[in-house]
Amino acid sequence: MQSIKVSLLLREKSEEWGLELLAGKDGLNRDIISREVYIPGLLFAGYESGFPEERIQILGESELSFLRSLPDDRKLEVLEKFCKFRIPCIFITGAQSPLPELIQVCDSHGIPLLSTRERISSFIGLLFDYLSFKLAPSLIIHGTLIDVFGVGILLTGRSGIGKSECALDLISRGHTFVADDLVKLIRYPENLLTGTQATEDENLKYFLELRGVGIIDIYSIFGIRAIRDTKRVEIHVELLDWKPDMDYERLGLKTNYSEFLGVKIPRIKLPQKAGKNTAMVLEVIALNYHLMEKGYHPAAYFEKNLIEKLREE
Repeated sequence: MQSIKVSLLLREKSEEWGLELLAGKDGLNRDIISREVYIPGLLFAGYESGFPEERIQILGESELSFLRSLPDDRKLEVLEKFCKFRIPCIFITGAQSPLPELIQVCDSHGIPLLSTRERISSFIGLLFDYLSFKLAPSLIIHGTLIDVFGVGILLTGRSGIGKSECALDLISRGHTFVADDLVKLIRYPENLLTGTQATEDENLKYFLELRGVGIIDIYSIFGIRAIRDTKRVEIHVELLDWKPDMDYERLGLKTNYSEFLGVKIPRIKLPQKAGKNTAMVLEVIALNYHLMEKGYHPAAYFEKNLIEKLREE
């Protein structure tokens, strides 16, 4: 089961959503396992059957107003009943002032209590989209991911075949680097593949290993235009050692596929020889993909014209 820590959410979205940790610092290592959220109005009213404790709890203006209307002893009783569950964390929306009793109870139970400036209606959508991505099915593979003319190309092949060097050549031509060595593939949105760096540590991203040279920093050398965090993966290119007796695709009439996480994407087996301009070939693959996406298949068009020409003769 996919999960993320509350601390990761706080670190990644603190500035964007205006997050502030109000209480429950000891619970930042709690796991978030559901993308669904819950507004606990029914629980506050006394109905706790079927309460989804695995979900993040959201408190808006109505929930806080209800709690403030309760007598002090009843308010504390409701909050104790609320926080006895194994809740990942609680959000107060709209930058509202928290109840002192809520801070007290969250601290005692180790439940992170966070505040956001976002209003409840927009925050639920933002949180759902973020968690849908973070909790989507994923796997980590050995390869390199590059954005070439807007097409996400996943390069795989044996260690040392030239994936990183090819990526560097493409970056120098103005294309965009996403990940090298370890690529994390995520099935998000459904039936699509998204690729990103396997590491979530910002200090370890955008580095590339070149045999004989060592580790280089793509961002420092080529600037912000040369990097991006994520990219939809549209083509799988498998780099292979050239073998004279191997039967390689010559016409391109048949599309072969690779399958990752139940999603199929076109696969091209590309033989490698010394001196071959692989970067230029990958540029052509990307441009050809754009043509086929628009309904024009060059190989099929060539075959059709050739057959018609032969019939005329």
